[in-house]
Amino acid sequence: MVEMEKKEEEEEEEKDEDEEEEEEEEEEEEKDEDEEEEEKEEEEEKDEEEEMNSLSYDKTIVMSFHSVDNKSSQCHMGKMI
Repeated sequence: MVEMEKKEEEEEEEKDEDEEEEEEEEEEEEKDEDEEEEEKEEEEEKDEEEEMNSLSYDKTIVMSFHSVDNKSSQCHMGKMI
């Protein structure tokens, strides 16, 4: 009788410990996921800032010139349109 009660108590303690470990692991996973999301958001913000900066300094050069047959053509960034 006493041995069975001790075994039951030990099993309950082990279950409790396992549950605590699982909870801790879940919390760590959630923290990792949150950190990953924050990093992604920061990267996206940086990318957006860089894109805005590059757009503000992006000057397109459009040149007009006449080809040999005197038809007007346009050149955009060195490529024929």
